Amino acid sequence: MCRKLYLAPFSGHNTTNRLLKEALSLSADPSEILYIAPSPRKLRDTQLAFAQLVSSKAFIPPRFYTIGPLARELHAQYGDSRPFPSELKPLLIHQLLNTPSSLGYARAVGDFISDIKRYVSPDECPGLGNKFRKWLAGYNKPLDRALQALDIMARYDALLAEKGWADNEDILHQAAGFCTEHIRAKVLILDGFVAPNLLEQKLLANLVKLAEMTLALTWNTKDRTRAYEFPCRFTDFITGLGGFKLEYLKAMPEQKPVVQACTTIDEEVAAIARDIKQRFLLKELNLTKTVITFPKLARYAPLVRRIFKRYRLPFTIYPSQNLSTSPPIVAVLELLGALETGYERLATAAFLSSPFFPKLLRLSTDKDDTSRNRAATRINLASKRAGIIKGRNQWRNIGARLIAAGQGRLDETQKARASDLQKRVRQAIGLTESILSEQALLAEQAKALKKFLEVVEFRKTETEDENTETDLREDKKALYDIIDGLVELDNDWGPVKLTGTEFIRTLTYLIGMSTRKPEPRPAGVTIISMEETLSLSPRHLYFSGLTEEDLPSAYPADPILPDYIRRNLGMPDIEFHHDQEQFHFHRTIASAQNEPFLSYHNSDGENLVLPTPFLEIPPEPARLTDAIYSEEELQHFQGESRNLPLKEPEPVDFSDNPELLKVLGTRFGPETSISVTRLENYRRCPFRFYLEHVMKLESLPEPAYEIDAAQWGLLVHRVLEGLYSEGPIPLQQLPGRARTALNQALAQAGLPVFWEQVTRRVFDNILPDFIRVEQQLRDQGYLPQKTEARIQGEPLKGLKIHGRLDRVDASKDAFRIIDYKTGSTAGFTGKAVVIDHTHMQLPLYARLLQERNPNRTIDNIGIWSIRDAELIWLGYGKYPVGQLIDAALENAREVAAAIRSGRFPTDDVNYQVCRNCELKYLCGRKEKSNG
Repeated sequence: MCRKLYLAPFSGHNTTNRLLKEALSLSADPSEILYIAPSPRKLRDTQLAFAQLVSSKAFIPPRFYTIGPLARELHAQYGDSRPFPSELKPLLIHQLLNTPSSLGYARAVGDFISDIKRYVSPDECPGLGNKFRKWLAGYNKPLDRALQALDIMARYDALLAEKGWADNEDILHQAAGFCTEHIRAKVLILDGFVAPNLLEQKLLANLVKLAEMTLALTWNTKDRTRAYEFPCRFTDFITGLGGFKLEYLKAMPEQKPVVQACTTIDEEVAAIARDIKQRFLLKELNLTKTVITFPKLARYAPLVRRIFKRYRLPFTIYPSQNLSTSPPIVAVLELLGALETGYERLATAAFLSSPFFPKLLRLSTDKDDTSRNRAATRINLASKRAGIIKGRNQWRNIGARLIAAGQGRLDETQKARASDLQKRVRQAIGLTESILSEQALLAEQAKALKKFLEVVEFRKTETEDENTETDLREDKKALYDIIDGLVELDNDWGPVKLTGTEFIRTLTYLIGMSTRKPEPRPAGVTIISMEETLSLSPRHLYFSGLTEEDLPSAYPADPILPDYIRRNLGMPDIEFHHDQEQFHFHRTIASAQNEPFLSYHNSDGENLVLPTPFLEIPPEPARLTDAIYSEEELQHFQGESRNLPLKEPEPVDFSDNPELLKVLGTRFGPETSISVTRLENYRRCPFRFYLEHVMKLESLPEPAYEIDAAQWGLLVHRVLEGLYSEGPIPLQQLPGRARTALNQALAQAGLPVFWEQVTRRVFDNILPDFIRVEQQLRDQGYLPQKTEARIQGEPLKGLKIHGRLDRVDASKDAFRIIDYKTGSTAGFTGKAVVIDHTHMQLPLYARLLQERNPNRTIDNIGIWSIRDAELIWLGYGKYPVGQLIDAALENAREVAAAIRSGRFPTDDVNYQVCRNCELKYLCGRKEKSNG
């Protein structure tokens, strides 16, 4: 019997090849070799290395395993129990707790059970209660939690045994027995283990006893420094089996790496990409022999994907992927979120428009998916434009709300599409509610969800990328496994009663717990987490993200057992955690065959970031080169070489483009009527006019659970329109007529009950002041004649305009034009018309009204502030109405000419307009004050 333990320094390279060569020398047949490694990445690396070592073209390969798959395979072949899904463990424990505790606490109890099984001998378990009472004497609450968890563990194990289930720890425990009867290996290789738990040790010990020869390898040196403390756990275990001959492997010459300090995390990833590109072009680096690793890969993976594509570098990332981040699963989570929140806008828009639910918006009359896809594309913006916040009825009436929000501006095609969208949304909601109706039992709700997913053809669309398609298919299977597990759980343990909300929260939690490790086909640079580099010896290594925040990572405290008790029981504690991370850090750096690239970023926004305290090398500034490795860098270089600094974008000017001028002439030319409001919009900001009225771009605010300024203004205008819809009335009848008009306006608005009540109280408060101002007008001899009246005309040759008059009051020989304002009235002055040229609406309306009624004069034009209960007249004193009309006409003529000439500049726009503009990021103009 031959047993060898190789102790390798961190700088020992290609140690696995040594194990494989010796195994082949001891056994002529590769199939007699059983190779076990601690990580999938090491397993794949060894399979490739073995194929290169064997000269024969045809051979039966060794058996390659990590411990988990080996145990599950043995259990599947020889076990008589069913594997219990780990995702369902918190749910079962939650039922056993039978308290208002959360699933999060149930998960903590599940972790307690797992740790006890992994690290405490079965012989010690019966005495744990007494040990807890001794160690936690005087600490009643911690003691109660520990004893409760121990009780739950006993009931949990008994229930699993009764129902014929086995959790991961049970499977590992049973595998140790199965291997004694069913596994034979001439040569056993244990490569790169560092700290196996008791269950793993039992399985490995049995495999060692059964093998004729065992070759094991871990890390250590004769001087046994602090960095090697962690793998000593495996050394102590394996030598305790007896018969092992120790052999220390030689260290390779130590590298003297440099730690580069980059300014930001983006610059750090870009520095990696640039260094790889440079060395690759110089033929100093093989992409497939290059490994990039981070202590926290999840933080860097999105940046790597974005920046490496910019540099056209092929790469493969092997992250642990949470199921909740998978696109089709996100769609399911949005569906659950919409149901839980009562069809909240964003969640509902997301699930209705998802390509993973293609049948939701598809009508039976559709010949293809063109109309369905158009509706899916529009639904987010349409729901925002319709002012949907949440609520089934708001969504069911999305088309009617869109048409109402259009305020008469929608053409027949737009109205038809709004109605089509409403029909599709009603179908989708009806289908959803008909299948996912409230069920009393867990199994019924799980079955209903699976039925719904099948009906809406969940995940039937396919992607072009093979790796992506495989991942999404596995994600769907993982979701269905969880749903099926819920059904089995309910069937095995009796009916579990959950409300719809409880079911949604439970399933959402279970999905969030579920993780898998995708295995895409390797291409280019390999990117893995720090722990996944275990036993690898990359030719080129990039070890980055070495910040104090990520290394050492935060220690996850146990809410049940204090750390000193975990230490007493041999469980991982904070010292174990620190030793593990320090081991991985030093091993990873030394594992590189060539000088490794080390880096960190020293700032995060305005916050200073420090390097990890594990670093003993003083950082240096990032190495910069003048070489160009991407299209973006080329553009920067070309601009700098021509002395062309980055500058503000050129103003939009189509004055020398006949084709575009022809289009503008069609839309804003002499034969087309232009809204007066749009003329003012141009004067306020020509560039914004271009975006909104030429390009037809929109920037809609998110609907909020409140009455916004536009909605409030529309409501007030509807009430005041209804107030005088049948002509002027006596003031004593005005309160009753106002409340009737308010009721009609509220019925059209469809406000939530709360805001409807608020609106009624506000109107009750402003009504006395409104009547007071109304009395003043009547005392001056004026009565309302028209409200919300459309008006149009051609005040200047070649300039047709139109608009809507809020109100026209009349005396025997004159008119007054009044505009209602519910918000601020700042800027509505005669000066704004004559000097500032920012207002032209009321004077232009006055000119159109005057042309229609040549026998009457325009006495005045004014703003009625509903908020401040006052009338602001523009045409008295320094600026008579005639002068206001002349100034507005000249202003309108200039604006129309500018629009038709294709000029939409960004300069000379008032600072206040820019400061409050949500589109200012598009124009590139720096804010500046006009004094």
